[in-house]
Amino acid sequence: MAKYWEDKSSQANHLRLYVAGEGWKASPDKLGEDGKTVEEHGSKSHLASAFLNALNATNLLVLTGAGTSFCAINAKEKLQAPGMSDLWNAVKTKVGEKVFCEVCTEFLNAKINDNIEKLLSLCKIYLELNEGADKKDAVKLRTEKFVKDAEQAILTRVGFVTPETAIDSHLLVVRKIGRRGVRKPRAKFFTTNYDLCFEEAARRQRFTIIDGFSHSLDQVYDRSHFDYDIVRREAGKDAPDYIANVFHLYKLHGSLDWRRISSEIVRSSGDEGFPGSGHESALYAPLVRTNRQPWRW
Repeated sequence: MAKYWEDKSSQANHLRLYVAGEGWKASPDKLGEDGKTVEEHGSKSHLASAFLNALNATNLLVLTGAGTSFCAINAKEKLQAPGMSDLWNAVKTKVGEKVFCEVCTEFLNAKINDNIEKLLSLCKIYLELNEGADKKDAVKLRTEKFVKDAEQAILTRVGFVTPETAIDSHLLVVRKIGRRGVRKPRAKFFTTNYDLCFEEAARRQRFTIIDGFSHSLDQVYDRSHFDYDIVRREAGKDAPDYIANVFHLYKLHGSLDWRRISSEIVRSSGDEGFPGSGHESALYAPLVRTNRQPWRW
């Protein structure tokens, strides 16, 4: 799937619109053999109207997944955004075929379908439910090591974003959506990706992200920070003004630069803490536990 985008630039013709009863419709008109006669009208006018309505809506939410990062290109490096199968194979290579099969065998009745995130979730549920098991239990020890190695393999594959990475599509989306009127609620981006495409796009354009982390040192995750906003207070004015170019970012499965230290999740690109330590992982952390919530699945 990622190879499909290698020689393609970002353009409207790549957009598709789902129409009930008709299926997915391409953006441009479908022309006949003469190249002039319109056999079927495309969805470009409907898409333009839908996008305009969305931008003007009171509340705007955007959900993105793995496909969003396929358009990020590193011209001088081979490492590109991975798909789900790439992560599955990366983990298998990291832990070895034998261990990988043994772990999968523990969940034979589950429909994993080569979904590494589902496999890791099952492993973490198993570890949580067997927290009181013998510390020398072979299955528990193997599962703990598997989760640790698997998350290291995933983090290595998703760390492809550099200051030179071409992320034109992310830059455009952030610029268009993040600049909504400051009196409207902040636009909210939800992503299941671990990579830093949106963070890099915001950095390059001097946008501010509200992502649940404090603005102190160290930056600590607490979901109450999503209730905060950023204002400008000028001398001679009684009331502050909301600043422009701000949006919310919710990373549903965690992030490349998150580390769990004790009971807290901090943002760090260093070696302190650990992104995945048994079931105490920073990946998937917002859906599992924060320093203000008990465990929940």
